[in-house]
Amino acid sequence: MWFATQDGISRFDGKSYINLNSYNADSKRKILGTDVFDIKPDLTGNYLWVLSAYGGLNKIDLKTCTVFSAYQIKQTVKPDTTLWYKCLSENSSYLIIGTNEGIISRFNKASGKTETSFSLTDKFNCPGQLEDIFIDSYNRIWYFISGMGILITDSTLTKKITIIPSSKINKTPFFFTDYAVSQNRVFITTTTGLGIIDIETMMTVAERNINPGYLSHCNNKELHCISILDGVAVISGKNVLLKIKLATEKIETIQLAGNFEDRSWITLTNSVYADSQSIWLGSQYGVGWIRNINSPFVAYYNSMDGSNTKINHAITICAASDSSIIICGDDGLYNLNPNTSLIKKFSIDDFYYSVFRAAKGFFIASGVSKGMQLFNNQFKPTPITSVFPELEHIKNDLIMCSASLGDSIVFMASQNKNGLYIWNTVTKKIQIISTRTGKVALRNDNINRLFLDSRNQLWVVCENTIALYDYRTNSITHLPLIDPATKQPMSINMDICETSNNYWIASYGTGIVKLSRDFKIQKIYTTNDGIKNLGLYKIFAISDTLLLASSNNGLASININTGKIKNYFAEDGLQSNSFEEASGDRIANTIFAGGINGITKIDISKIAADPNLPKLTFSTISLISQKKIIDTLNIEIKKLVIPQDISQVNINFSAINYLDPEKLKYSYKLIENDKDWNITDKNFIQFFRLRPGTYHLQVQAFNEDGVPSEIKELTLIFLPKWYQTWWFKTLIALSIIAIGYSLYRMRINQLKKEEKIRNQLASDLHDDLGSTLNSVKVYSNLAMMEKENPNHLLKIKEGTQDAIAGVRDLIWVLDDKRDTIQDLFSRISQFAAPLCEANHIEFIQEIDDSLYHHELGKEEKRNIYMILKESVNNSIKYAACQTIELKVTSEGKKLHFSIRDDGKGFDKEKTKEGNGLKNIANRAKEISYKSNITSSAGNGTAILLQKT
Repeated sequence: MWFATQDGISRFDGKSYINLNSYNADSKRKILGTDVFDIKPDLTGNYLWVLSAYGGLNKIDLKTCTVFSAYQIKQTVKPDTTLWYKCLSENSSYLIIGTNEGIISRFNKASGKTETSFSLTDKFNCPGQLEDIFIDSYNRIWYFISGMGILITDSTLTKKITIIPSSKINKTPFFFTDYAVSQNRVFITTTTGLGIIDIETMMTVAERNINPGYLSHCNNKELHCISILDGVAVISGKNVLLKIKLATEKIETIQLAGNFEDRSWITLTNSVYADSQSIWLGSQYGVGWIRNINSPFVAYYNSMDGSNTKINHAITICAASDSSIIICGDDGLYNLNPNTSLIKKFSIDDFYYSVFRAAKGFFIASGVSKGMQLFNNQFKPTPITSVFPELEHIKNDLIMCSASLGDSIVFMASQNKNGLYIWNTVTKKIQIISTRTGKVALRNDNINRLFLDSRNQLWVVCENTIALYDYRTNSITHLPLIDPATKQPMSINMDICETSNNYWIASYGTGIVKLSRDFKIQKIYTTNDGIKNLGLYKIFAISDTLLLASSNNGLASININTGKIKNYFAEDGLQSNSFEEASGDRIANTIFAGGINGITKIDISKIAADPNLPKLTFSTISLISQKKIIDTLNIEIKKLVIPQDISQVNINFSAINYLDPEKLKYSYKLIENDKDWNITDKNFIQFFRLRPGTYHLQVQAFNEDGVPSEIKELTLIFLPKWYQTWWFKTLIALSIIAIGYSLYRMRINQLKKEEKIRNQLASDLHDDLGSTLNSVKVYSNLAMMEKENPNHLLKIKEGTQDAIAGVRDLIWVLDDKRDTIQDLFSRISQFAAPLCEANHIEFIQEIDDSLYHHELGKEEKRNIYMILKESVNNSIKYAACQTIELKVTSEGKKLHFSIRDDGKGFDKEKTKEGNGLKNIANRAKEISYKSNITSSAGNGTAILLQKT
């Protein structure tokens, strides 16, 4: 619902407001202009056109409640900002906008520009105050001009079709105030009544000899505004509010409030909106709401004639007729006419406790200080003993309640604990039954209620007991009612009623007790069943399926078949929430119940489940991250994409039920996560970040009767964080595969290298050790054959020593603890130093300090060792040198090994390359080293190894 005000425009969903005005900090809800004078929904139903007093035109998106666009009207007739822009109307292509002074502008909806502007006075000679504009189904433009009448032009705004003068609408001069369209007629409210014009013929109904009966009812009344829905018109005016069924011409005067003072703001109503349930009135005092025009409740507090007659406290009620309700108050006796809402007070003041019908058309009221007062249906007091002398000895007793058997027997209960009076108005005798009357006696004189059932048995409802009295047999029976919860007799019984199969007791503090026909307790309805308050007083059987009970906090109805309980309070239309224990009576299909602030008339035909479904929509949605909050509002939202940085999602929804917005219940279910519906009275849900994926949220609303709304569904798509995306997971999977494959390849290469080393070692063993051992074998055989030749044994010794050295070299290469350059040079020294010393050669080793602990690979270690060993052997055997120098340095991370001697050298060009030099070159290549041998005759030899 949208309200146009002097401070902008407000959207109301039954519970909360969203305000749009010219100073709104949110640019999406900032309108052009402030004082909004007219609003019209766009024909598409998606937008609302909003016109402010000084030419600000705004187009508002109804789904998102945001300003779609804003325009300043550019009229050229009178470029004066003091013009009062007052009204607008539209068709599919343009808006017609008018000012109070009669300046008209045509605004093109597609281009967003003012196409033309002119003065009604200058162009059509129609001066006066322009009140409103209407575009009919023939695209003709109607201008309502106070003081003149109605001007009608064609759609081009250039041709005057006709003028309907004011005199044809009403003989008395008037101002136009509002209009509504129904059944191809324009209904016009004015300050002197109602006018009706046929759209097709542009004639008043009087001119067409049609005169609805309600027109005369509206004559000479100051009417302000009109609303028509489904053939029912609601018209508001100065101190008048009418509901008219146009087809039947039935007129109903709607009572605005039970309090005369509450009517005062209706004198200046500006707008009215009515639907099937309620009426909304806008005035300079604010927004007034008549809760339910079909409500079963009408409250009465003070007289509507302005006499200031008030019913502050209704103690008991007697429904004398449908136009006369007698009310006992704590300050007097009152008579209410519910048809006119007029209240009159009895001339004798007293605290009246009860009132009941006596014989001969008289009524008796029982007062605290002045006893029984007799009066007729004209409220004229009469001395009681002059009509009923038999009441002389009890006339000063205080009567709590009464019941009548036919036209002659009246039962009366004494508030002063004098028992039960049985008055025969024919024999003029009074019988008394109390705790002191012998055989036919009560067990308790504290009587709360008297009730005659369908068998003419009188139920005497006492404080802690209930007695059944049969007048025909003058016998009395006491019911042994035991509370099943406390195992004690039922206490503080207040009232009783009857349905076809059961009796029902209102028991204060216990609940509503269901009795079978043989007086057995079948069930007790309590707060667990939905009764809001157990301070129960009066109870009525509306039908065989429905009960109504009053309490000190509202009313409760019980559906006997379903067990469904509905509670009603002051906001539902009751005079207040506080009723009195004896204050209730029924006549035909109407119940009157009272207490604080008057009485309430209850139309029992309207006490039923509310069939109106709550209209559920999603309202605001907040997406919250560490850095920001994103709010979105789209009442037709279907899907919501939630970015990966959002940590919390708040989803609000509104169930539009203006009658009982606080009594709505909600249920929701996230289909992917919830098996059952979650029930709540909150209109919002909070989600903290869910796992990435698509979810479907379903929400439903229920009114107090459990009537559900349609299910609304919202698709939530939680986007994954970067490390949860498919491409990242794919990348990780590929990386794992690549790493695994790399580790696999590394392992394979390692195994290949180890296999290569094993093969090389096997080859070395086969080539070197095998040949050496084979030589030992040969020399051993020769030594056995030539025992006298000692050289054979010497050869065997040398071969054995070479084999042992080879095995030691092999073991050293395989030792993982000896892989540093220092270990390599130490091993070379163990081999070379003794040989050099034996041959009088100086052996020199030199290592850079930074390379002592530099580790070598297995293959690298083996081949360098074999190269260095081969080089030293060659220098000792062939160079005839004095010095052998072994040195290692580094250039960056690349190692440099050099073996030099100062021997005789050789000429590389003339000397054929032997196996030794080839082995050095091959071994260096295997470990990615570059070998370089330099030598010349007389200059020694140098072998250089450089890591490539």
